[in-house]
Amino acid sequence: MKLDKVLETIGGFGKYQKFQFFLAGLPTIVVGFHQLVAVFLNATPEFRCAHNSTDESFEFNLASLSYNFSAIESYDPCVDYSSSFGNQIVSEPCQKFVYSKEYFSKTIVTEWDLVCEENFKSTLSTMLYMAGSLIGNLVFGILSDVIGRKKAMVLAMVLLILFGFGAAFSPYYYLFAVLRMGVGGCATGLYMCLFVIAMELVGKQYRVYIGVAVRYFYTTGFVILTGIAYLSKDWFYTQIATTAPALLFLSYIWLVPESARWLLSKERTAEASEVVSRAARMNGVTLPDDFSLEQDTSVSRASLSEVLKKGRTLFARALILCVTWASGCAGYYGLSLNSGNIGGNIYTNFLLSVVVEFMSYTVCLSINKLGRKKLCISGLLIAGSACIATVLVDHFVEGMFVKHV
Repeated sequence: MKLDKVLETIGGFGKYQKFQFFLAGLPTIVVGFHQLVAVFLNATPEFRCAHNSTDESFEFNLASLSYNFSAIESYDPCVDYSSSFGNQIVSEPCQKFVYSKEYFSKTIVTEWDLVCEENFKSTLSTMLYMAGSLIGNLVFGILSDVIGRKKAMVLAMVLLILFGFGAAFSPYYYLFAVLRMGVGGCATGLYMCLFVIAMELVGKQYRVYIGVAVRYFYTTGFVILTGIAYLSKDWFYTQIATTAPALLFLSYIWLVPESARWLLSKERTAEASEVVSRAARMNGVTLPDDFSLEQDTSVSRASLSEVLKKGRTLFARALILCVTWASGCAGYYGLSLNSGNIGGNIYTNFLLSVVVEFMSYTVCLSINKLGRKKLCISGLLIAGSACIATVLVDHFVEGMFVKHV
């Protein structure tokens, strides 16, 4: 019997598939942690140049100054005015900064003074994380096809733990940035393996809903992340707390089977049949004594050159979808990672963006009724219009809603 036919027989989303979906969904919470933890790790608090070597408090004590503060035409927090006297203002490059502790006791910005001329480094670490995500997609995509979904998933999780803890204990910025790049590759690779494992043992009619439901676990990670960042307020403890749960998920990895579809593709029919038989038993379905799986020979492979020659329409559609996906990701991460730059409480702002994300996934559950194309077009139009409206509001009502940094 072909696998899709067997899944119809034992139940497309029975107890076994629900159990495996739950086991695969939990680690995606950790992936969610790492995807947007930079909002809190890289946050730039308000800062100013220290008056002297003993100046530690961010509060400005004008009475302690040796110069007339009002004599400064345009105050620059990156400039040291401590050599000034009276109305004679002397500007020198700042050597020491003090930071507001309203929202954070320590971030990587305050740890390594990533402000003023060094402020590009905060963005650089995020760029490297995203570069790691790109590499992780390629590497773990290939690995999951070669060595199996489960082995690739375990490898990604182990490396994620090592890179994650390594980043927390990094004594230097550039080491931290490189290790965060490793975290990005492993987190993305782990999510991809988990997503495939969750999808490959459910019936056709459930795959759309499972694809959306996985994102609920992912977004739940953002909610928990907000709590972690709020309670710790220190980038070191936040990094530790967002990495440590992966150790828990490794403890039950023996409960997660290899993908039956992958086993079939490698002609390991007996092992694939055992996975399906286990699912049938848990679902309360008895398979025939002579049950055996067979490969779906109706699916053929085609090279890229063949697709270009014979499937130009398909290739054009794929290209359009790739561009659409890229623009969607640019908008999503651009807005999510900059939620800390909106005026107000950073935790509240981030949590509000998460609520909107939950709502969007709920709308996606109606994709079979509304159609893929309608949802995609309407989503792009609404998102694009909202982004343009934000720019216009900020331009005509400057400073009312958006904090310039």
